[in-house]
Amino acid sequence: MSILKRQLAPFGEKVWKAIEGEAKKVFKRRLTSRKIADYIGPKGLDFAAEGVGKVIALKEKLGGVSIGVREALKVLELKTHFVLKREEIDLIERDAKTFDDAAIVEAARAFSDAENAIVFDGFKTEGIDGVVSSLTQKPVKTHGDDILPAVAEAVRALRDEGVQGPYALAVQPQYYSKLFSANDYPLTKKLSELLNGGKTINAPTLKEGALLVSLRGGDYEILGGIDISLGFEKETSAGVELFFFETFTFRVNTPEAAVALQW
Repeated sequence: MSILKRQLAPFGEKVWKAIEGEAKKVFKRRLTSRKIADYIGPKGLDFAAEGVGKVIALKEKLGGVSIGVREALKVLELKTHFVLKREEIDLIERDAKTFDDAAIVEAARAFSDAENAIVFDGFKTEGIDGVVSSLTQKPVKTHGDDILPAVAEAVRALRDEGVQGPYALAVQPQYYSKLFSANDYPLTKKLSELLNGGKTINAPTLKEGALLVSLRGGDYEILGGIDISLGFEKETSAGVELFFFETFTFRVNTPEAAVALQW
């Protein structure tokens, strides 16, 4: 893919694979967005908008002919740069078992959090709603550390709306570590039962409390053009400047398919 300019990099496939391997560890752990929403794509670099089926009627007419404009979700481009030092590239080329991956990890974390933020909170300036920003269900209050009654109430609220499971419970890190650091088997077992075999997720970019989301499919969609990819920018005095890149938009099909839990 020419936009990634990988053919211009001063190293070969071995280094690309090593960098991607380290980044994938971060994405697998931190991309909460992909754990609660369907990823549809990739649709390619030319994917620039997604129709939503609505038409806005304009006041202007041409010779008595009315005009309407179809609404569409804009596609966003995400890109973040980082520099990999030359000595680390040399280590990889010499088959070293370890190398300093701090720059890769930091960039992958920032990139993950950006996608997560768009999926949870939307991107209002471009007309994109998120899971939280589009909530229609009344939030459920939790009392202290006993989260089970609140989860049970939230599950009932979803089922009352005809939203079936399994369900995911996305939890802010501060509450996640507090609730699950002790590896409380009775708690995790009961949660699994309430979630109908779903999962509990540590959600680093969730701004408040927790969020119960249906995983039945079709409610929330990440519409991808180019999935997360690694590219070459330029050589620098410090090393080689690389970047993560993706294009996507986000669509909420069923706003009532999630419930917020508040402490």
